Amino acid sequence: MSGGSTQSSLRDPVPPSLSSVTGTRSLSITIRPIAPEQTAPLRHAVLWPTVDPNRQLLPYDHLPTTHHFGAFVLSTPSNLHLPQEYLPSLPDQQPVGVLTLTLEPYAHPQRLPPSYRPAVGHQLHKFGVLQSLQGQGVGRRLLSHLVDYLTAETSARGEDKPVEPVLLHFDARANQRGFYERLGMEMLDPEIFIKRGPTGDGPPAEYVRMGKLLG
Repeated sequence: MSGGSTQSSLRDPVPPSLSSVTGTRSLSITIRPIAPEQTAPLRHAVLWPTVDPNRQLLPYDHLPTTHHFGAFVLSTPSNLHLPQEYLPSLPDQQPVGVLTLTLEPYAHPQRLPPSYRPAVGHQLHKFGVLQSLQGQGVGRRLLSHLVDYLTAETSARGEDKPVEPVLLHFDARANQRGFYERLGMEMLDPEIFIKRGPTGDGPPAEYVRMGKLLG
């Protein structure tokens, strides 16, 4: 499998998604592209709180083939109180969920089924949701939007040349495996490994490799 054979710019064939999130009554969100810097506060708050906010971004965050998406609140039910920075009344409203997508081949293609190996690899990184909204469907909507985005991009490429399948893959925290499986993801490798955050000196966390073949 080689991610370098297709230098996709990942056009934006899928418009920002607008939805009411199941389980939150009248909480509505929109999902749209964001700048790398907009991911840092939530990465710090949710994923790696021991790592300084100014050290949350990595070199791949600024590549032209990297794309960042954020979930923004449009309205909230009366019984849900969010900090001011997440409310839609602010011009610099902060996202309540973020994820990052890179054009990146799977690290261990020899361990994949043969049908997966020609696929173009896109890796999901730094997927997090504001703690007070976890379990409310925001993460599910973000991941669904990402799958739709990649599927539409694959179809658009097929208008000019034969479609290459896409492998969406990611390192999932081991204790989140069930969440991803409920969303249609699968284990790509049973090995459990340790990561220590973007700087390599954070607290250890167990991970597994998961993903889904698209197209």
